[in-house]
Amino acid sequence: MCNLTCPTNSSQGCGGSGAHSVFYAPNGTNTFADYSTSLGCYANPASGKTGLEQMATYSFNSWNLMTRELCGQGCADRGLDWAAIRSGDTCFCGTKANLKLGDGNYVNEAICTSKCSGDKSQTCGYWGGLSVFDVAASGFKAATLNKPPGYIRESSIPYSADE
Repeated sequence: MCNLTCPTNSSQGCGGSGAHSVFYAPNGTNTFADYSTSLGCYANPASGKTGLEQMATYSFNSWNLMTRELCGQGCADRGLDWAAIRSGDTCFCGTKANLKLGDGNYVNEAICTSKCSGDKSQTCGYWGGLSVFDVAASGFKAATLNKPPGYIRESSIPYSADE
C-alpha cells in the first residue's frame, strides 16, 4: 500500500493512501549528529556570480521544518559530502569536488544568525549566506530501508484476519 513516491526522490517510497512508511531505530541508535564539523558561514556572491549555491548538486526547501538534521540527512541520503542552509529554510548539498568558494567567501560565524524554521535553537545561515557543514564528519549516514520482522510486502492477495 505504500506506493507513493517521495516528492524529492522519486526512487523512494513515502507512504500511500491511508498508509505510512515506518522506519525503526533500535535502542542505542544515534539519530542526530553533533554538528561539530561546521565549515563556517559562507557569504553568497552578488547576483550573477558563481558561489556554493550554484555549485550544489541538490537543493530543497522546508518552510516550516528545516533543521540541520533534515538538511544533513537529505544530503547524506544522496551520497553527498557537504550541506549548507540559507535563511533558515533552504538546504543545498554537494560533493567535495564542488565545494568551491567561487566568487563568495567565508565570513565570521556570528553573521549566520537565521534560526532554522524547524528548530529555533539552531542557526541556519542568513539572508545573504549559508551555514556550511561536513555531512560525513558530522555523523550522517545514508538511510536504509528497514524491514523488521512482520514486514508485509504488498501483494494482490487480500489480507485476512483469520491468517
